[in-house]
Amino acid sequence: WTETELVLNFDGQQRVRMLLSDFFAAGRRGLSPSRSLLIGVDAGDFLYSYFPMPFFENAAVNLRRLDQAESPPIEAFFSIRLAGRQPFSGSGLFGAQLRHSKATDVGDDVLLLNLHGQGKWVGLFVELGSVGNASRGYLEGDE
Repeated sequence: WTETELVLNFDGQQRVRMLLSDFFAAGRRGLSPSRSLLIGVDAGDFLYSYFPMPFFENAAVNLRRLDQAESPPIEAFFSIRLAGRQPFSGSGLFGAQLRHSKATDVGDDVLLLNLHGQGKWVGLFVELGSVGNASRGYLEGDE
């Protein structure tokens, strides 16, 4: 999951480009992956997303292995449910962003999201850690 990139295009716009592990909130450090109502990894290690992803004309889902060595094709099983009708005219397109920061200075804020226009923000997956030690001193209470 950390070596395969997911690219989602809706109506000619790239709306998602990130690793499978980031999109499905699977994490990287050997911790238990997320299991939420809309996205995660199930008990059988299958990735799932139930987010509505409306489009008006076309949608494209692409998987790309990042390693440059000759690798076997990616085997993927998937299912897609279509509503059978056009989205409502004011529907926003689905999108996801990745922001990575290696280190921050004490006291500095970290920008998590900066979007403009209509739509709804429905979730955040954050992986935090200390640099150089196992301390959890970056936390500020009962997270």
